[in-house]
Amino acid sequence: MRGLAGWAVLVALGEWLWAGGVVPLAEFYPFGPAQGDAATRKQDDGGSELRPLSVPFPFFGAGHTGLYVNNNGIISFLKEVSQFTPVAFPISKDRRVVAAFWADVDNRRAGDVYYRESTEQPILERASRDIAQYFPEFPGFSAQWVFIATWYRVTFFGGSSFSPVNTFQIVLITDGKLSFTIFNYESITWTTGMHASSGGDFAGLGGIAAQAGFNAGDGKRYFNIPGSRTDDIADVEMTTNVGIPGRWVFRIDDAQVQVGGCSNTTSVCLTLRPCLNGGKCIEDCITGNPSYTCSCLAGFTGKRCHIDVDECLSQPCQNGATCLNGANSFSCRCPPGFRGANCETEESPCESKVCQNGGRCQAENGTAACLCQPGYTGTDCQTEVNECESSPCLNGGHCVDLLHNYTCVCPEPFVGQRCETDLSSCEDRSCRNRQTCNYIRPGRYICTCSPGYYGNNCQFGEPRVPSACLSQPCQNAGSCLETEQGYVCECREGYTGQDCRDKLSEGCECRNGGSCLEGNVTICQCPPGFFGLLCEFEVTTTPCNMNTQCPDGGYCMEYGGSYLCVCHTDYGTNHTLPSPCDSEPCLNGGSCEVHDDSYTCECPRGFLGKHCEKAKPRLCSTAPCRNGGTCREADGEYHCTCPYRFTGKHCEIGKPDPCASGPCQNGGTCFHYIGKYKCDCAPGYAGRHCEIVPSPCFLSPCENGATCQDLGGGYACTCPVGYVGKHCQSEVDCGVPSEVKHARASFNSTKVGSLAEYQCELGYTLGQHNHPRICRALGVWSDPPECDEIDECQSQPCLNGGQCKDRVAQFL
Repeated sequence: MRGLAGWAVLVALGEWLWAGGVVPLAEFYPFGPAQGDAATRKQDDGGSELRPLSVPFPFFGAGHTGLYVNNNGIISFLKEVSQFTPVAFPISKDRRVVAAFWADVDNRRAGDVYYRESTEQPILERASRDIAQYFPEFPGFSAQWVFIATWYRVTFFGGSSFSPVNTFQIVLITDGKLSFTIFNYESITWTTGMHASSGGDFAGLGGIAAQAGFNAGDGKRYFNIPGSRTDDIADVEMTTNVGIPGRWVFRIDDAQVQVGGCSNTTSVCLTLRPCLNGGKCIEDCITGNPSYTCSCLAGFTGKRCHIDVDECLSQPCQNGATCLNGANSFSCRCPPGFRGANCETEESPCESKVCQNGGRCQAENGTAACLCQPGYTGTDCQTEVNECESSPCLNGGHCVDLLHNYTCVCPEPFVGQRCETDLSSCEDRSCRNRQTCNYIRPGRYICTCSPGYYGNNCQFGEPRVPSACLSQPCQNAGSCLETEQGYVCECREGYTGQDCRDKLSEGCECRNGGSCLEGNVTICQCPPGFFGLLCEFEVTTTPCNMNTQCPDGGYCMEYGGSYLCVCHTDYGTNHTLPSPCDSEPCLNGGSCEVHDDSYTCECPRGFLGKHCEKAKPRLCSTAPCRNGGTCREADGEYHCTCPYRFTGKHCEIGKPDPCASGPCQNGGTCFHYIGKYKCDCAPGYAGRHCEIVPSPCFLSPCENGATCQDLGGGYACTCPVGYVGKHCQSEVDCGVPSEVKHARASFNSTKVGSLAEYQCELGYTLGQHNHPRICRALGVWSDPPECDEIDECQSQPCLNGGQCKDRVAQFL
């Protein structure tokens, strides 16, 4: 007896590597409703009821007369197995199982689990041939019974109808004494369910992966396919022990697997190390007959993996390309004008042109040119346009370059997109939103903002009650103004504080009815007709012109559309004025500098405005980071933190995607995960890249029980009796039977096999060879009968020498 026979192929993934493996569905044992299969219920962790067997099945020294087909990839004897997280073999508690892929299957989301037992002669003959091929020591093996269970396009717990799916099959074979099992793997794209105990992710990977093999249930005897309960089980369709990637075959009747698996004390693998070229040695675990199997890396074969497979023998390179054979791979050296792994694609000028940063290639007159996205330039759109190079900011403004844009940080008193507007004069309409501008002197003015507006130039807000002021936070009749940071209270005379809660101490120095601002005794809000730091200047009604001296040393200025004198009120020449900076007018940590009777604020980083009350524009406000990147500001610049698979200053450059080259053919769906990709093939297609086209008979095109024959480039249907058409879709109809003279026909159908009976009219009788007409397979009725006239004179009815004359239905 032999346990694990032949060799296995393990395939490395890579864009330029040929990938073999998987058993096409056409090479599965036939399955599905068309074969009369039953199906398990659509139930998580469910399965079939106990299925009685017509022939006892030997397994580990015992004959079993029933079994369970479990949704989670197992056939079990003695009891149902609903556990979804695979327990490492060996296990006891009567867990006698054959497991092709023990994992958390959920056929409610996708897929079906089919099963049947068969004693049909074609199935038995195929099973006998398979066992004779894989076990030459049993050349006369003749199968008497076969059980076929197929998990078709099933997904995992936590998945959906769009999640990856697996297709695999268990075949049990016996002649009543010897028994065998075959595992077929067509597509394995997930390994683990998403239940917390399994730990799989949204792609069905990671955690405690699936287990494949068989277990005696005594806690001692078992066998695991290499890679079980690890991520490597995802490649089980690339491995084998019989020389056919995706197929494993075992003898399982007489329980010759050693106790505890394979003993290291007599290990052939450890002693001889027979496998070459990176092949993995597997103990065959046969008591009294130590042997081994080499699981070869892709590109090698032979009992000891000593034969290098020449991948160029199949001439994979097209269009005159040169094939270069390598270890487990080949590469094609393409002639000019062609590209692709097999040089199968004819290049256009844009094929070799890489346009960066979202640029689009356009072919013109045999050459390629890049059409760049806004904000980029260069022959390959490789250079980001620096919008600050043209120095767009005026009046000393500082330009900050953004993606396809720029922003200007303006010095006081300039504003605007390019710092083009000077806010130092009422003539420039410095007060925004049609608010009142009060001119003080050249270079100085004050804007009076109506409720709802705020800022030095009433540039913020709108004519409504700001949302931040709805709660009326300002106390003691203070006025509330909304700001970018929330709100600001303008307090009534005598009060100060953030919410005007604090009462000012005595000592305000404002004159002529002026009131101190924000608790200071040196910054005054003057009543109409008075100006100055302490409201010490009065606008009189004395007319003047620019050449006229006003009384008391006053000076002439424009006011209210005319020229009037502005005079000192009651301060002497020796009065010492307070410093404009005493009131600490600079906000947000700004430093105050005195200039004559005025001041300027030196603002810290991130703020601007006369009183440093305005935050500088946020560089991240334009959302420069693409593809889900996160924008962060630091030291006057912005930086993009890019998500996985993107890089570049603005996360605009995509990292290589193993699925981007479209490796999956014939409508297959590509799923990528770290270091690998998998193709989920459309029904009927197989192969690593879904390159194996199904037989045209795969979809069962022939109807009404017809037999489908694969003709290589097409198919033909052999119709059963009574059906015609390309797909045997039309039932044969003979139509109404033809009339027979002197007879009436009766029939109840015109289909194949129907009968038409005839009854002759009075005076006629059916001919000697009359039979009912039958509708034949070709769609025609059999020959009609004849009605012969009855000779009434034949009985010599006339007496005493009378002469008889025959008439229809009478005589004379």
